[in-house]
Formats: sequence, structure tokens, C-alpha cells
Amino acid sequence: MARARFAIVLYLLAGAVSVRAEDATAGLDPAGAAARAEVLLDEGWWDDAHALLAGAVAAQPGDARLRFLLGRTHFLLDDFDTAEKELERARDGGLDGDASLHVWLGHTVGLKAQRGSKLRALGRAKRCRQEYERAVALDPGNVDALWSLMEYRLQAPGIAGGDREEARRLAGAIAERDTLLGHRARAEVLEADGDLAAAEAELRAAVILAPADRQNDYRLGAFLQRHGRAAAADSILDAVLAAEPTLISAWIEKGFRAQRREDWDEALVAFERVLELDPEEGSARYQVARTCIFAERGLDRAERCLVDYLARRRKGWWPAPVHAHWRLGQVYQLQGRRKDAIREYQAVLKLDPDYEDARNRLRKLGVR
Repeated sequence: MARARFAIVLYLLAGAVSVRAEDATAGLDPAGAAARAEVLLDEGWWDDAHALLAGAVAAQPGDARLRFLLGRTHFLLDDFDTAEKELERARDGGLDGDASLHVWLGHTVGLKAQRGSKLRALGRAKRCRQEYERAVALDPGNVDALWSLMEYRLQAPGIAGGDREEARRLAGAIAERDTLLGHRARAEVLEADGDLAAAEAELRAAVILAPADRQNDYRLGAFLQRHGRAAAADSILDAVLAAEPTLISAWIEKGFRAQRREDWDEALVAFERVLELDPEEGSARYQVARTCIFAERGLDRAERCLVDYLARRRKGWWPAPVHAHWRLGQVYQLQGRRKDAIREYQAVLKLDPDYEDARNRLRKLGVR
């Protein structure tokens, strides 16, 4: 599942309007709609993919491939109940032999186990494992399936099928098929075993093997951070930026690290640098606002950033609009603009009635 989180980051002009469902499939047969949806998903335009696929599935309700893609899209949009239903329909509609479908079903029920009812968590966790096992059985060379099952075996309790030795075997199977991912996989198992020196050696081997893949540097830095070596982690990131001073992903990583240690000045410098490099990078705009809120200064800048953010098409893992409304409510509250704060918190609850923080803020503002 971790690999699925590395969305491709592309940027389009602000103010573009999302594709309407009724227009999205114009002139496209099911295969064409599926191909177009794949492109949108790969590029991070998940809302547009959803609009296209909703129209395509309405026109072709029996097309299992379209259902599969729609299920994936609901997963990416954090709608796990609908994702599960669509993926099951795709499975029952003819894709039971597709390993990738079972990987996504595993992801979906696994996250439902983590976030949903505690009473149902164990049953869902076991089903998650079974879906990953089914995927591996269908396609033993599928690295996504192997990786997902490895992480499950590594992280789950024994009662749900956790098995450190099996995780180690799966890491070896990954290494046989992909040397780079093998280093990363072995590092995860070794870290879980407590063999930190060997885990670090694997991560450094990945850096040497693929120096252009900056995910290797970020993984090594995150490992060092987790184990109390923040200075060493920062030196790696500084070296990356010295070699590639316009690398947006490195500046974003630098901003997040600064936020974690509550260095608001450094965080603002990093995220503002991202916007200098690419004014269309909405996630950095959101993080500038978030940092200003935590620092309780630059609130006018925070307001402009959030209003602009809400006017943009959402891309990839950018925070959902509900979170931007929440942050905007905080800005207005800090500015003493009670009516504006109330409006934003009410917008939050309209999008997510279970957003308790917004409900609590409204109570404190005298709104019942």
C-alpha cells in the first residue's frame, strides 16, 4: 500500500473547472473511458476520474473494469465503504482472477479495520490478509501484492496473522524480482527486528543503487529521524538540495520536518520556496496557511492561501476541501471574525457531519 501513496505530481493552471460527469464520457466507449480514467488516476486528478467513471458506469453498469477503477477512485478519495462495494461488484462481475483487484480490496478492508468499528476490526484484518494472499496466489510475481502481504505480516498481531518470519520470506521474494525494492523491504523487516545497523545498511544500499530516486534519500532520512538522529537526517536532505536546489519534493520534505519540530520560520521558508518554484503547487499553499495558523501570525497570508486553495482543482494527496474550510475557520477565529469563522465551520460540517472539532468550535462560539 505504501507504494500506492507515491502519486505522480503534475501541475495545471489555477481556476480550471473539473470535468462534469455528463460530459466526461462523451465520445468514449468503455475501453476508452477506462484508458482515460487510468491517465487521470496516474496524474492525480482523482475528482475528474470519479466524474468520468461515474458517468461511464451509469452507462455500462455491467463493465467490471470500470467498476474496478471506480472502486480505486473511491479508495483514493477516502470513501472506503463505496470503494469496497464497487470492488466487490468488479470481482463478482468477472475480475475475481485479477491480482490487482484483490490488492485494492485488501487495502480497502485493511483501512476499514484500522479506522472503523473495533468490534469488526479483527474480522476485517483477517480478510485484508486473505485478499493479499489471494493476489499473491494469482500472480506470485506481483510486487505490489508481495509488498502488501509483507507489510501486513510485519505489522499485524499474531492473532490476525502477523508473522515476522513470513515477512522476511516475502522480503526475499521481492528482492528476487526487484533489487531496489528488495533493499527497502529488507530494511523494513530488519528495523522491526531491531537490527538498526543492518536496516540502515539496506537503505544506504538503495541510495547507492538508484541515486536519482530521491525516495531513497527520504526513506533513509525518515529512518534516521525515527531513531533520534535528526542532524544526520537533515544533512542528507541538505545534500539533496545542494545537488538539486529546485527539487520541489525535497523542499516539501524540508517544510514537513520543520513543522514537526515546530520551527515555523523554517517551515514557511521551505513552503514559500515551493511556491516560488511552482505557483500552482496547491499543497504547499495549504501548508503555508497551516504553518501561519500554528505560529499565530501572517494570518492575512493564511487567508489568501486558503481561499486560493479552495478555488483550485484538487490534485492527488492534497488535503480535501473539508480541511481547508476547517483551517480557514481557525484563521477567522484567530482574527476575531466570529461570523466568518462560524460560516467556515458550518461548511466543514456540511461536507463531513462527523467532524467533531468543527462541532466543538461552533459550540464554543455559541452555535448549537
